Amino acid sequence: MDFWFGHRMYDIYAMRDADGYASYQAIYPFFGERGRGLSRKDVLESKDAVRVKSCWGGMMAMQGRYVQNVEEEKPRGKAWEEGVVAGHAIDPGNYTRADADADAAVTGPVRFRHEPGAYYDACECCLFSADLTEAAKRQGDLPAGAMKGSESGIYVNPYIRVAYEEGVFKMIHVVRVWEKLIRVIYDLQTRLFEPVAQNPWRTVQPGETFEEEIWNGKDWEVVTRVGRPGLFCGVREMQVLRVGGKRAGKSGNNWANTRMPPGQRMEFATWWGEILPESWRKDYEDTPEEEKDEFFYKLYSWDK
Repeated sequence: MDFWFGHRMYDIYAMRDADGYASYQAIYPFFGERGRGLSRKDVLESKDAVRVKSCWGGMMAMQGRYVQNVEEEKPRGKAWEEGVVAGHAIDPGNYTRADADADAAVTGPVRFRHEPGAYYDACECCLFSADLTEAAKRQGDLPAGAMKGSESGIYVNPYIRVAYEEGVFKMIHVVRVWEKLIRVIYDLQTRLFEPVAQNPWRTVQPGETFEEEIWNGKDWEVVTRVGRPGLFCGVREMQVLRVGGKRAGKSGNNWANTRMPPGQRMEFATWWGEILPESWRKDYEDTPEEEKDEFFYKLYSWDK
């Protein structure tokens, strides 16, 4: 697990518990009580193999055959047939039950991919974990119902902790001595600050028909789609590179979270994003031309 403070795990974007829930507090015991609470239970029982649906934490160990092509023939799938081995994506609007049944989109070798929809992001590491599990199922290494059960074949070891700065790394060991003693405080923070409305498509399996709310470029629209792998990874936000490589104030980031149009009918909370006011269209038109590029960026207090 990677940490950016002595007590806070970093990559909550990639981590999902055994039921596919995201943890937005990232503090011990790292997982919430929603669903069956299996991941939280494993941590509190001091297990070194905590059941999760996805993780990354800077390093992952896996069977090499899932990311290698050991056959003489080219791997199956449209992207491989067209020679597009980078920039892999599943087109949500054209993904069919036949694709899910034939495994035309998720094939070995498993690759990183992205979700192409506006105002709907998913961590490439989480999608990789989802596709990895699908590949394991296809190869008979996991039972067919693994993604609905408690075993996805993916585990995280909470005792192996890494950091990006030496000072934080030293603090990790100090915090570990005390974290179980101040669990009551952590529990309170988790209940107070985790979004009530998480991903409404968390339990949708590949091939299942479901209703998805999308931004069509003008308005929010509910469409009927076929479930694709990794829907539990999705978050209601969108991160973009700044126009012209501009960097934000103090942080110096050349990317930004975007502010989203209001009007969603489905309950899907945005955590890092922000909802624009109802008057956003008029506000945008009234914005000076030289400032229009920045209109949709969410500026944090440390960047203002």
